[in-house]
Amino acid sequence: MERRGVLKLVGGAAGAAVFGASTMGNEAEEPPRPERTDEESPPEPSRNEKGEERLRRGEVGHELVGVGAHDLLANDELGELLSRLERESDGAVSVEVVGESNEGREIHSARVGEGDVDVLAIAEQHGHEPFQAEGHVAALGYLGTADRSDVRELRRRITLHAIPRVNPDGFAARQRVNHAPDAPENDPEAGLHTREGGWDPNRYHRYDWEESTLYRNRPEEYPENPVPESRYVVELAKEIDPEWVLDCHRQGPHVDSNGDLIDASIGWPQNPDVPADAQKRSQQLATVLYDRLPEVEECHLTEFTAAGEYPGIARNAHALAGHGSVLFEMSTGTRGGIGYRIQLTAEALLVAALATADGSLHDADPSRVEEIPAEWGTTVNL
Repeated sequence: MERRGVLKLVGGAAGAAVFGASTMGNEAEEPPRPERTDEESPPEPSRNEKGEERLRRGEVGHELVGVGAHDLLANDELGELLSRLERESDGAVSVEVVGESNEGREIHSARVGEGDVDVLAIAEQHGHEPFQAEGHVAALGYLGTADRSDVRELRRRITLHAIPRVNPDGFAARQRVNHAPDAPENDPEAGLHTREGGWDPNRYHRYDWEESTLYRNRPEEYPENPVPESRYVVELAKEIDPEWVLDCHRQGPHVDSNGDLIDASIGWPQNPDVPADAQKRSQQLATVLYDRLPEVEECHLTEFTAAGEYPGIARNAHALAGHGSVLFEMSTGTRGGIGYRIQLTAEALLVAALATADGSLHDADPSRVEEIPAEWGTTVNL
C-alpha cells in the first residue's frame, strides 16, 4: 500500500480512538473502534513476552534495525505529502517552508485550525529517531479532513503548528546531529554540543541568544546561533507564542522497575528558573498524556528521567520563555511495529490538542506528575 494510504489509515484509527469520547460536538460520524472478541483473534502476548521475543530477534538497539529506506518518508516525499494534504483538506491544513538545512533540504511547517490559542509540535530533532514525522502527518491529516463536528470545533478553538522533521540532514544520514562537518569538538562546559559531523539541535533553543552558554563563552566566534534548524523552531515559537510546545523524540528500549518494556516516556522542564505558570502548564500537559493515552491505545508510559537542567534543551528553553513544554520519547522496544509507533505519536498529539481545545488541560492537576513512574533502566547498552 502507498505510504500516504498507510498514514491515512493510521490517522483515522488514531483520531477515532482519541475523539471517540469527545464531548465538544454532538455528532459522532466516526464511532470508536470495536473491541475484538476472543473468537475473532487469539489473546495478545504480554508486554514482556513481546519484548523478550523482539530482543531475541535483535530488533531493538541503536541502529534502525528492521527499518529500510522504503519504510520512512524521505524529505522530498514528506514535503509532497504535506502539499497534497493541503490541497485535499481544502486549505484546512496550510504548509510552508520555514528554512533550509545546511545541505539545502527544506524544513516544512504545517498549520491546522484558526483558533486564537496556538500550540506547537516539533519532531525529529535527532536524525536517527524516526516515526515522529509520520505520526505528525497522520494527526494533521485527521484534523484537516475528518468530517466531525468536534474536529471542526477544535479547529475553531485552537491552531496547531507542527514542524514534523526539524533535522532533515541528520535524518538523511541516520545520525543524531545535523550536517556541519566543521563543527568544533564537543565541549559542553563551553556550550559546544557536537558529535563528529555536526551540532545537536536539541541544545540550541535559547530565545535570547546572548544568554546562551556558547555566546557567553565565545561571543565573537558565535554572535548568532550556529544551528539553523533550532533557529527556525525558535523563530516560529516567538512568532506564534504557543500555549505549549510538544517535542517528539525516540529513545532506546527502556524498562521499568518491574522489567516491563516502556512504550514511551514523558518529560517536563527541570531547569529551576522556569516560571511557575510555564511549569504548571507543562505538568498539566504531561498529566493529560499520562492519563489519556492508555485510554485510547494500550501503552506503558513512564517519566523520562534523563532530563537535565541545561537551559538550551527544548523542554527547558521553551518553558523558560513562558510556554508549557513537554518531551515525548517513543521507545524502540515497544509492543508493536512501525504502525504502532506512528499511531502512538499521532495519538499523543491529538490528545494534547483535544485537551487544549475542550479546556480540560487547564483543569488537570499538575501535582499528579509525581504519580508517573520513573524509568528504571535500558535493555541494551546504547
